[in-house]
Order: sequence, then structure tokens, then C-alpha cells
Amino acid sequence: MVKRKFIKYLVIGTAALIVLILLLLATTELTSKPTFCANCHYMEPYVEGWKTSSHADVTCTKCH
Repeated sequence: MVKRKFIKYLVIGTAALIVLILLLLATTELTSKPTFCANCHYMEPYVEGWKTSSHADVTCTKCH
């Protein structure tokens, strides 16, 4: 009986950890885009300049 509870809690804990890791990865991906920064900052001319520059393949978080 104790072993079943342990396995149940282990499975639930592992699933919760996997969900947490996926949420962290998704959050990191979302916040590294210029559109996220534009929610709080006026970014339009800077984003347009970035898109046409030689740095267009570099994400914002690489420098900031």
C-alpha cells in the first residue's frame, strides 16, 4: 500500500516538473521576441531597423 502511494506521488511530481519546465521554456521563448518588449516600451522604429540590419538573426536577449 505504501509503495503504491509513493509511486503515485512520484508520477504526479514528475508530471508537475515536466509541465513546469515546459512553461519555463515557453516563457523564455515568448519574452525573447521584440513583440514582447513592445508591450511596455515604444519599440516600433527600433524593431523595424533591427529587422533590416545585419543583426536580424540575433534575438533581443542576446544583447539586453
